[in-house]
Amino acid sequence: MYGPPQHHASHHVRFYIVMITLVVGGIFFLLMMNNNNDISFTGALIGDSGEELMSTSNDSVPEEEVIEGTPLEKKIKVEEAFSEQVDYSNNELAFVLNAEAVPNVYDDVKIEDLVLSFSDLKTIITVNGDHLELNDLKEVELRIVDYKGTVDFNEQEFSLDGLARRIEVNDVALSSKGDIKMSFEGLKYDSFSIDRLKLDRLDIPRTDGHLSVGNKFQYALDEDEVKLFYYVGSFDVNGNETTVLQGTIRGISVSGTELNVNVN
Repeated sequence: MYGPPQHHASHHVRFYIVMITLVVGGIFFLLMMNNNNDISFTGALIGDSGEELMSTSNDSVPEEEVIEGTPLEKKIKVEEAFSEQVDYSNNELAFVLNAEAVPNVYDDVKIEDLVLSFSDLKTIITVNGDHLELNDLKEVELRIVDYKGTVDFNEQEFSLDGLARRIEVNDVALSSKGDIKMSFEGLKYDSFSIDRLKLDRLDIPRTDGHLSVGNKFQYALDEDEVKLFYYVGSFDVNGNETTVLQGTIRGISVSGTELNVNVN
């Protein structure tokens, strides 16, 4: 005797139809979320806390926006979009950079502690309107505490104009009842160390070196350009024109022959 006819085939067909429907629905949902939130799912690295940390430069621009122009114009547009994205970010990343190049910096700053070493005794240093006499010294270590004002430095010279709470020359303090006004321009330094410096943006020219972002991203620089956004931390330059930065950033852009990334 034969039993009733089996329906396994029809069950399998219904199962496949349901699964295909769920997959298509899931893809459609992700696409809708992508368009609504301008989130890119390509080229991403995950940071220490699990959030999206890195994207290739094109990922910083919404998918529906078509970037036109020359390669340089496209690069500028991408960097502008990334800069705007960083402006609204509160995410801070631990950062360390060792670079052979010294960036040019000109900004109004607050510095807790600056130590400047030099043997240039020709540059005039003005303190409360008087010249600081350094004639009997061969090498000078100038320490400036709680400084507020402008700084302007590059790979050879250091200039500043502002107010400080305390000044020391070779460990000898200069006394004053109130804030000390000081300025000098074009001082040729041997090295300097800033324990805490805050810059909204810092551009480092093409350089060799090494950078570390968080615990996930390590990269050896090879003639790469580096742009830092909202950097807070130390800034050290030694006599061999080597820059060491250590602190936090909200974003970084690295551009070179082998790597083009934006991280925030």
